[in-house]
Amino acid sequence: VASLDVVLTVEERNILSVAYKNVILASRASWSLFSSILLNEDILVSDIMLEMSKCY
Repeated sequence: VASLDVVLTVEERNILSVAYKNVILASRASWSLFSSILLNEDILVSDIMLEMSKCY
């Protein structure tokens, strides 16, 4: 959107803002769940999960 040479209406900006917030919220929720699993001492963390956390 930033590279496009168009002016968004107020409604379009609001829709884009809500969509962006939803994506960020989902990303934060998944990272929170993943990091809580990593921090749990009762669960053995595999090498794959460690690599995934480094890539995230």
